[in-house]
Order: sequence, then C-alpha cells, then structure tokens
Amino acid sequence: MRRQAGFSTRQFVFLLCTLGGLVLLIMYTMGLELITQTEGTKLLAYAKQIEQANQSFHTKMRAWPHEAIDDPSPEHSVLALVDPTILKGNYAEKGEAILEAAEVEDDRVIHRFGKGGTILQSVVKEDGRDYILIIFTNVPVATWEQADEKEDGRADPFAGRIQTEDDPGQSPTVTVTYLANRIK
Repeated sequence: MRRQAGFSTRQFVFLLCTLGGLVLLIMYTMGLELITQTEGTKLLAYAKQIEQANQSFHTKMRAWPHEAIDDPSPEHSVLALVDPTILKGNYAEKGEAILEAAEVEDDRVIHRFGKGGTILQSVVKEDGRDYILIIFTNVPVATWEQADEKEDGRADPFAGRIQTEDDPGQSPTVTVTYLANRIK
C-alpha cells in the first residue's frame, strides 16, 4: 500500500518514531539542565522575596523587623515577617503575615533546599552602612553555586551579594548569606 505522497505506511511510522525520539532526547537534555538549575534559582528568588517582605514590613510599620520585636535575635527577626504575634506594642496592632508562604517549625522559619535548614536574618555593617543579611543554613553546595552565579556572575564564596564563609570543597552543605536591604 503506497500513499500518493510517496511514503509507505511503514516509512511514515518510522519517520514519526524517529522524530518523536529526537524530540524526547532534546526535552530530556534540556529538562535535566533546567531541573539542576532550578534549586539555585529558587534559592535566589526566595532570598529576594524575603528582601521584598522586609521592605513591605518597613513601609507599613516604619520600622524594620528586628526593631519591632522584643527579642531581636536572628530567628525572631525573620519570624516577624511570618508571625505578627511576636511583634511588640503598637506594631502588634498593625501586624500581619507578610511572608505567608514561609514554613515555620519550632518558632523558626525553615527552608527545604537539600535536607532543609533554618532561615535567619541579622543586621550587618558593610562598607560603613547597615544592611539586613538573610542567612540560609544547610544549603547544598551546588544550590549555592547556582544562585551565586545567577546573582553575581560567578560562584565566589567571599564576594558579591550571595556568599558563604564555609569552604564549599569541604562539606556537601554551606551556610548561604544574601546581602539584602540597606537600612542605614
């Protein structure tokens, strides 16, 4: 049986299977690359989301999270974005959960990168100015590298907005810091 176009049914099926195989190969190759890049992109997006939540908090409260709580510890500073019940005085009346998607366990904001870890934030001085530093503990090295390359152009533990003080070659996980909001 021949089609008028010149292909037999068998040739047509073979052509479809070959094209389908090529499409699957391309999708698999690209998909695998996208999957491996996704964790670093998610980490960077989460850090920027917390940075924006800090700014929203400041705009609404006229104070930064660490200024609106009785215990300005790194754990509670980020928790103030999630749980308005820890806010003090007048801040408690205006408080609301700004970082609603965050997960909380045992009064700590956590992340799920790798095996998971804690998210903290504290005030640091950098070049004579005060900033909020967002800290992710126990992050896989590959996730930190991807986020650092995406934000700073290359993975460098000691330069740029995303850093780590840990030696990425010595452990499968690192503590990642993200230099966020300038507050003074």
